[in-house]
Formats: sequence, structure tokens, C-alpha cells
Amino acid sequence: MEKTGNRNLVSESEAPMGRKSAVMMAIICSVLLVSCGTESDDNSNGDGSGPTMKGDRILGMAITEAESTDYDIAVDIARGAGIEMIPLSVQWDMIETAPEVYDPLILTVANMYYPARDLNVALSINPLDSNNKRIPADLTGLPFNDSLVIARYCAMLDYAFSQIPDVELVSLAIGNEVDIYLGLEPSRWAEYEEFFIATKAHAESLRENLDIGVKATFYGLTDYSRSNLENLNAAADVVLVTYYPLNGDFTVKDPDVVHDDFEEIVAIYPAKPIFFLEAGYPTSDSCNSSEAKQAEFVREVFDAWDTFYDEVEVVSFSWLTDISQVQVDEFALYFGITDERFKEFLRTLGLRTYEGAGTDKQGFTAFVEEAEARGW
Repeated sequence: MEKTGNRNLVSESEAPMGRKSAVMMAIICSVLLVSCGTESDDNSNGDGSGPTMKGDRILGMAITEAESTDYDIAVDIARGAGIEMIPLSVQWDMIETAPEVYDPLILTVANMYYPARDLNVALSINPLDSNNKRIPADLTGLPFNDSLVIARYCAMLDYAFSQIPDVELVSLAIGNEVDIYLGLEPSRWAEYEEFFIATKAHAESLRENLDIGVKATFYGLTDYSRSNLENLNAAADVVLVTYYPLNGDFTVKDPDVVHDDFEEIVAIYPAKPIFFLEAGYPTSDSCNSSEAKQAEFVREVFDAWDTFYDEVEVVSFSWLTDISQVQVDEFALYFGITDERFKEFLRTLGLRTYEGAGTDKQGFTAFVEEAEARGW
């Protein structure tokens, strides 16, 4: 998924099936009057038990706002809880609004805002966003491996990177949850693989030592698109995962599946770093969930991360705050899914509530405690 349910956001597709644009109008409309520890090299607690210190791991969160707060306040809350990174997801056709005509606003605001707040960014520039194709309108009839499509994406990357010279990037994703759009059609996968290899090579020339990959769902990576994604990820620097442990009817799986799920993906990709760029769990009773279950999920993620310390380098939780019903309906329309459980899943993903200034759920309390115990 990827929409940040921000009420000013036109999209983060950071819905488990996609997010249109991870922070967008939230940043643009936020007040830009911002103020701009050392850690031990020992990543254990000394006796081999309990939490593992953070070390070089990176903790992130998708920022969403409560009803009566602004983006600055939301960032302050998340920063106070220990996060170092935010996911920023932008669609290709939001940057290139007409052939070789670019809109700088989102990127230039990001370049002003996030370095000043000492936040790194996991950037996605999406030709695919879950079940949506987000390429410029004049290219829509062409396959992804067409030379013009590749050239135009590379030119757009040139422009995009020229607008964010000060942003410290954790990673670049060339597409969000691409397995959902590509489905089970071998020709689509072959075309996208060619596109990815070519555009990744170009992106490498724009920023040194940048980890580049493609975001895919956990169940695509481990089940229905496993072989296709193994082929695609062979060319990637990192495995980029969106993780929402759900059943097919949008009810939650028990939080105790987390450890086995981490173990499964590490076994599939033992030689590549793994970034969980979205990890979320709703609280709605319509999804057979609760605040207590979400809190248990948060603790299970931190515990599994300790177990797979060397393999999993990044975890980013979705979202800070629940979203409004208006946003839910917009996201459901975008994804073309009207199932009420899906809507409740989206609405209650936050670790804090939406109404008023928002209040902490048990999941946020668990997040703060687990992060602090590891030195964040």
C-alpha cells in the first residue's frame, strides 16, 4: 500500500494495496518554520538477553495528522518516539505532468523540510502504484520496455534528483507494490524487469551508494509472485517490502506470525539487505483486531527485527495516526476496493487516533517503549 492517510494528501498509496504519494500536500501545506546521540558500537545489552541495541538499523514511520493538528506537530510526535526516516512516495505522473514538463513543488518542499528536521527519506518514484499505472498520459499505450518510456523516466529522474540535493536518501524504489499490477502475466513482468534494469542503472549515476529496488507486498514476495520477484530482485540492491499480516477478507492474522514471516523472507533473500518500508496492523474490530493486538504486533516486529538484525536494515511503521472517513473513501475509490473491512483496515492503521489532537493507542505506547529500549 502506500498512502499516508494525511487529510491534506492527495494520495501515500502507504493503503496496504498501494499508497498514492507518501507525504505530499501534507508537506506542501505544512508550516515551513522548522528548527533544524551518539550511540555505542556494541549492539547487544551485554548478557545476550533482552532487546538488541539499534546499531546501524534505521527506524521510520509514515506521518499522518490528527484532525486538529498540523504536519509539524505530527513530525514532532514521531521524532519524539525515535524515528529517523520517513517514506516519501511520489507518482511519476505527478512530477512529469506533460511530456518533459515537470512540477517541482513536492520535491523542492521535501528538500527544504526533511533535512531541516534531520529526517532521512525512503523515496519511491512510482510508474506503478499498487494496482494503478502512474505514467504520463502520452506514454500509457507503450510497454514499459519501450525505449521512449525508459528515456522519459530517466529524464524525469534527472530532474527529480536535481530538486533534492540536500535530502539524505535511505533508498529509491522504482515502483510501489508492483506485484499487484503486474499480476500473473509473464509478458508484463519481462517488460518491467527490462525497464527496472535500465532505469536503475541511470539512477546509480545520480547518487552514489544509493540502495535501489522495487517495493512489493510480503505475500507477493513469499507466495503468488515469488519467482517473478526473485528474478526482478536479482537486479536490485535491496528487497523492499510492504507488510500487513492480513487474511484474504482483510481480517488480521495473529501477531505471533511475525517472527515466522521475517524468517521466511530472510530465507528467500539470504544475501540481500531487506527493508520493511511499510509495516502495519489495524485496530478495528471489523478486522477482528483491537488496540491490544496492534500493540502485540508492534512488539513482535521489534523482537523479530532483533532476531534478524543482520538481514533487516530498515523498518518503517504505517501510520502514525488514523485517517478520516473522507480519506478512507478517497483511497477506496483510488484502489477500486469498496469492501467495508478494507475501509476499516485503512481507517484504523494508525498508532494514534484521529479525532481532535489524537490520543495514543496501546500500539504507540508499545512503539515508544520498544524503540527506547533499543536506543532510539
